[in-house]
Amino acid sequence: MKPEPLAKEKIIKSKVTLGDKKPTELCIKADVKSAVDLVLKEIEKKENEVNRELSEILDGKKKDTAVNRGALYGWGEALFWVKQKIKKAFEGVM
Repeated sequence: MKPEPLAKEKIIKSKVTLGDKKPTELCIKADVKSAVDLVLKEIEKKENEVNRELSEILDGKKKDTAVNRGALYGWGEALFWVKQKIKKAFEGVM
């Protein structure tokens, strides 16, 4: 199954009440997993782009400044951090 965004139409309005809480909205686990997979694939795509640019700079194929190189390292670290947080937050559906 191709990963897809979690569209508004996929949210189920439930008339079931849990304890004294109001009726809640539910999502199908597979739909949530698909949306999370989509986000993770986008992050990995950007990570690959950043790593490719860094490799070109470090191999001398592309001229660049130390500031831009530092920014790319920062981007790479931030993308890795975000990906790990997403995986941890959604480990029950992954």
